[in-house]
Amino acid sequence: MTVEAGDRPPPALARGGIRAVVAAAILAAIWSAAFLTEILPFFLTTTIGGIVTGLAGLWVRRGVRGWHPGEAERRRFPTYRVSRQHVVLALVVAVIHLGIGHGLFALGSLVLPEITATAAEVYSRAASVPLWLGILLGGFVTAPLEEIFWRGAVQPLTGPLLTARAPWLVRLPIGRLLGTTVLYTLFHVATGQLALIFAAALGGLVWGWLLDRTDSVGATMIAHGAWTALMLVVPPAGT
Repeated sequence: MTVEAGDRPPPALARGGIRAVVAAAILAAIWSAAFLTEILPFFLTTTIGGIVTGLAGLWVRRGVRGWHPGEAERRRFPTYRVSRQHVVLALVVAVIHLGIGHGLFALGSLVLPEITATAAEVYSRAASVPLWLGILLGGFVTAPLEEIFWRGAVQPLTGPLLTARAPWLVRLPIGRLLGTTVLYTLFHVATGQLALIFAAALGGLVWGWLLDRTDSVGATMIAHGAWTALMLVVPPAGT
């Protein structure tokens, strides 16, 4: 079952979209509490947020069962499997992402000094636990689990919806990635951290591109986790 331009989305696809909206609202409340309050322990709250995000991704994917009735159609839904090439590509992407991100951070800080201030605030919260524990919780738990929801569930939903509503958009080089990237960026507004909003915009494009290239959520989980660990080990200048 495919979604043609102008056609209404299949019921299962619409059901998955509703679940994604409900999940995003709940997740926004958790992430807002993690970054905008000092009452809750930062890493404990973000780790819980990551676990809930992963579960939300599984819930949304389950709601889309029946979207593709045939095996060939089901293959359009990204897999968790990773090959050796996927692992290498994901790690290379993480390193390149780190370098580009640091460069853009330096340029952005010249225009908006608040970027540096908000990034420093995030790093000060992250310093509440030893570096090894931050890497374990952030790089091996929270960041990979985020991918189950955003790239594993939301991106497969936004692609067909964009195809149906704006077929011209998906013909652009990054058109298929825009829906998830915009939603992912807007979601991070709930954190109130300007640096995280800009980081989400770049990360959404990078991980969205990786999923589009590999069709593997596992690859994006590795890339996101590795990037998070690297960001903790090698923070941007001025933070």
